[in-house]
Amino acid sequence: MENGFLRRIIPMNSRKVSGNAFSTFSAILISSAVTFAGEQPQPWEVNDPLVTIEKSIFIECTDPQAAPLCVLGYIGPDLDRYMIRAVERVDDVHAKPRAEFSGDNGRTWSVSVPLPDQIHQYQGIWSSESSFPSPVIYDPRSRMAVGFTLRQMKTEERYYHTTYYRLSPDLGRTWSKPKQVQYESGAAFDPENPLQPGYSDNNQAYPGLGTLLHSNGTLIHPLCLVNIPRDAPDPNPHKLHHWHIHRDSRSIGSLCMIGGWNPNRNDYDWTAGSPVWLPRHISLRGLNEPDIAELTEGRVLVVWRGSNTAMTAGRKWYSISSNGGRTFSDVQPWTYDNGARFYSSASPGNFLKHSNGRLYWLGNVCHSPPHGNHPRYPLILGEVNQRTGLLIRHSLTAIDDRQPHHSEAVQFSNCKFFEDRETHAIEIYLTAYGEHTDDWRHANCYKYTLTLN
Repeated sequence: MENGFLRRIIPMNSRKVSGNAFSTFSAILISSAVTFAGEQPQPWEVNDPLVTIEKSIFIECTDPQAAPLCVLGYIGPDLDRYMIRAVERVDDVHAKPRAEFSGDNGRTWSVSVPLPDQIHQYQGIWSSESSFPSPVIYDPRSRMAVGFTLRQMKTEERYYHTTYYRLSPDLGRTWSKPKQVQYESGAAFDPENPLQPGYSDNNQAYPGLGTLLHSNGTLIHPLCLVNIPRDAPDPNPHKLHHWHIHRDSRSIGSLCMIGGWNPNRNDYDWTAGSPVWLPRHISLRGLNEPDIAELTEGRVLVVWRGSNTAMTAGRKWYSISSNGGRTFSDVQPWTYDNGARFYSSASPGNFLKHSNGRLYWLGNVCHSPPHGNHPRYPLILGEVNQRTGLLIRHSLTAIDDRQPHHSEAVQFSNCKFFEDRETHAIEIYLTAYGEHTDDWRHANCYKYTLTLN
């Protein structure tokens, strides 16, 4: 039981429904897991669960070297949904992507249509480009779906990240040409000279996990891996010896892009907020994978994943803006509402503002200090205090956890969640990478339905 990997293993009841393995269990089963002698129980082990959970196979893995994945959510003001399916043979490379659309909340779906390939080559430079905008949000003010895409180019020395936005007037069926998100001066992309410094060194940015439709009428989208000012304090990038690819020491910050709809241009006017950052000896990869939510009095909360260092355990980090995302408070460790710190691996987390008025967060919280990206279990749902922006300790509920048949590298992460607009249940679609010991790609895509208790 190295590093406590097995301390949370519990049996789960299963039955068969429509030929698929289907598990129905209450989160209280996970909460009753046994801890080591002398160890304080984790909140999700003793809390009353927020939800009752149903888990089923959504897409079964038929090739142990190709993990099926799915991104699904709403793309309009009513019951319009989109679904992107693909398979993953190489880490973070989605092959054979296809799109489907539903106008009746997923009861029926359109014919599946192929999407562009993700991988491209420009003058011998490898580039990965989003097949479909993500994240996507519908703005009733503009009557547009707004989505963000990433171009990630790679050389032997480093990665280069650039973010674009696209608009759809027809609920995702067609999209405008990508427009680069710019927060500083710089050149446009030239496929004949993809790494010209005016482009590759300026406006570096990786899109965030969500976009906020703020009550003041703006769209706010957090970017990460952005350039910090050249005269900023030394981010101490020398602790990179165990990275296989060198990263630009400037691209460790995060900022928000604030969009206002301009009907005269039929487009958004974007304004960049001021960046915040952590030095690499505090978070090795800076501030990554931000998600965003609105708190009381219109304040804006951003939470990032961090990466552990010799000085800092793996945690989530947060900051709050009182002026619509233009400036933020100092970045601090995200804590429970009683001030206690918790551990979290370098993994994404997402917010959901439910129709019941509560704000929920879904992500990984660990028993002990994590190592880089792992462990990515258990998967935890918790409520956020909308006055302080902190995670309410007594609300934490385990949605899934490693079981005896899973490999030690199993992941319950990299998933979105949203509220069903008819039933008000919460839906999660998640590919459990590493659930089998033979190959991390031997993994099913699961659907979780969470009914609030």
